[in-house]
Amino acid sequence: MTDSIETVDNSTAEKPSKAKTKKPAVANLYTDLIEVQKAIPTIAKTSKAVYGNYANFDDIIKIVRPLLNEHNFVLIQKTQTQQGEQFTSIGIVTELIHVSGEKITSDPFIVPLQAEKGKSLAQTAGSILTYAKRYSLCALLGIATGDDTDGNYNMNQQQQGNSYQNAQLTPQLEQNARNCAAQGFQVYESFFNQLSKPEKAALIYSGLHNELKAMFM
Repeated sequence: MTDSIETVDNSTAEKPSKAKTKKPAVANLYTDLIEVQKAIPTIAKTSKAVYGNYANFDDIIKIVRPLLNEHNFVLIQKTQTQQGEQFTSIGIVTELIHVSGEKITSDPFIVPLQAEKGKSLAQTAGSILTYAKRYSLCALLGIATGDDTDGNYNMNQQQQGNSYQNAQLTPQLEQNARNCAAQGFQVYESFFNQLSKPEKAALIYSGLHNELKAMFM
């Protein structure tokens, strides 16, 4: 018995089609993120503070969230708590989760939780978290909202005729300021903005404020 061998004419056989190349998921994420940033309009600064106008979190989220959803993103902002030796810090981590499964996560934006005159600790915590949500989201998406308060405060201070020039820098205030500065510019800036006017003046006139700011230059 003779074995038969079937041969195939490769010239006429149907060749498998080449698979289409798919974009990596991360490429789709950044493509959609670019479209989100292109679509974000100038956000009106409708809220007022002692240093000028700014765009509040509610105004920002009403504009940004629909644009994120339209371009396949879910926005999640998680609360974080850090327990230090002398005080508790709270803050926010912002995540943009893409339909592809990829995501972008911000660094934690953490601020020391300290009592403020005329506010309960819960009210202070709420204010910190709202500020942290706004700052973290805007930083992640590259939105400018007029958060620079240092120069405006110094100008207002001069207009007050140096009424707080004799404000005393307490050891506790100095230690808190140095601890916050050690955590980075954003943490120190948020800490400074929450202080009372005499406390801000104590930092400024003692020279410590400029000393700590120089760390970030």
